[in-house]
Amino acid sequence: MKNMSKSLKIFTVIALSAIVVGMVFLGIFGFNKTLDYDNGYELKIEIEGNYGETAESTAGKMKTAAEKYFNEKGVNYKNYSVETLENGNVLLIKLDQQSSEKIVIADLTAKIDDAIFESGLTSSASLYKKQIFTSSELGWVILGLGITAVIMFIYVFFTEKLAGALSVIITSLISVLLFLSLMAITRIPATPFVYTVMAFTCLLGASLSLVLVNRLSELKKNVGNDKKTGAELGDVALKSSAVRLAFVSGAILLAGLLFAIIGPAYLRFLGLQIIVSVISSLFATVSFSAFLWRVFKNDKKSKNLPEKEDAVGTLK
Repeated sequence: MKNMSKSLKIFTVIALSAIVVGMVFLGIFGFNKTLDYDNGYELKIEIEGNYGETAESTAGKMKTAAEKYFNEKGVNYKNYSVETLENGNVLLIKLDQQSSEKIVIADLTAKIDDAIFESGLTSSASLYKKQIFTSSELGWVILGLGITAVIMFIYVFFTEKLAGALSVIITSLISVLLFLSLMAITRIPATPFVYTVMAFTCLLGASLSLVLVNRLSELKKNVGNDKKTGAELGDVALKSSAVRLAFVSGAILLAGLLFAIIGPAYLRFLGLQIIVSVISSLFATVSFSAFLWRVFKNDKKSKNLPEKEDAVGTLK
């Protein structure tokens, strides 16, 4: 028990430190935004009829020629992906607004056509604006998150009482703060969907916290636990809920890892964001849920018997 309590204190200090440092980073540097974070542009370059043994080399020449043109024009770009279709290849490029104004489609395709001349194929390109989020759409995301939080609070209030509801809601908010902080510290590219992942983090943090709070309530109702302090119940609840917490977190973490390892560039960024989301939610749950539940339950035993807290390590 004593080791568990000490570990939780360490986790709490790490989490609080990460939030403080992360908020400073976020205030000074902001997110490491991708080029299309604020309604960027997408350039689509195609070569039709590119298949067979030379398909890969032709696609490589297309990519090299396009990059050479961008460098000559001083274009700030990011390769999104090269998609191989049944009848050719498609190269997707992310651009910001300034870079999009430097591109002349006719000059770009001429450069590519010169590079793939031996294949007898020609290229085509199109440039269009990618509007991801407007301020009103972001407002709807925040409103939806707020409504979900209220519904969850009401549900937990009636099932786990006020202490459980407050613990779950505050833990979910801490999960979000940790997510924002880790995104700022690690400089993982923030795609336009970072707010969606942030909302997911809030819900995941609440769900994991609810597992622990539910277990705490069950232990509290057990007559045999009447003499145990809130700290002792928290340790028991965490140990008995470890498998469920690990299973849920592990499944989502595995999905994020798969995206990050085998996905195209954009999915890799999303996978990394999911990994940060899981770590933030799990860390917040382990560090704060039981403690907050104990505080809101007003655990008088812990306050009146501080020597009991010190003797936790001797209990089996």
